[in-house]
Amino acid sequence: MIHIDRLLEECVRREAREIRLRPGERTKLYVRDTLVHVGLQPLTDEDMRRVVGSITPDAKQRELENGGQVSF
Repeated sequence: MIHIDRLLEECVRREAREIRLRPGERTKLYVRDTLVHVGLQPLTDEDMRRVVGSITPDAKQRELENGGQVSF
C-alpha cells in the first residue's frame, strides 16, 4: 500500500521535481532528468483512487475521470 506522506518525504529527500503515478506500474520520481522507480509493487487501481482522491481537488478528479490523466 502506498502512503502519500512517505512518498512526498521521499520526493523532498531526493529533490524530485515530479511524481508519476500510474495503475499497474511502480511509482516513479523524476530526479535530475531521470525517472527513478520507488516502491516494489505496481500500483493497483484502488491505490490510485485512495492516493489521488486524498490530495486532488474535485475539479481535477473530474478531469482525471474524463480524460484518464491529470497534472497539478
